[in-house]
Amino acid sequence: MKNEFPNTPEEIEALTARLRPTGESLNLGDEMAPESAADTAPGMVARSVKLPDDLDMMCGMRAGELGVSKSAYIRRLIEQDLRLAYGTEPEMVPLEEVRRMISDAVAEVLASLTTRYGHAP
Repeated sequence: MKNEFPNTPEEIEALTARLRPTGESLNLGDEMAPESAADTAPGMVARSVKLPDDLDMMCGMRAGELGVSKSAYIRRLIEQDLRLAYGTEPEMVPLEEVRRMISDAVAEVLASLTTRYGHAP
């Protein structure tokens, strides 16, 4: 990502104008990742992510525009990508495949059993 830091007074003014509240309400939908309280909830794992300075700055700006923490914003992007990649439905295994797997496992266990002492195999 190229360096997009403001260099001129005009660029700095344009940047700060974007950061001023507009009074507009944002429709975040009910899929937005939880914030602050959830960030410390049991089951949440802290991860360190290395980002270039400009990406980190833009991430913070976008999270601010949405009114969420950077963690919630990044978590939301990961959730979206995983839904696209894997969907929300668990993978289904056909019943015949399950029956075959069970039959194979039972046959393997039975084959591994030894016969009683003194009896022919």
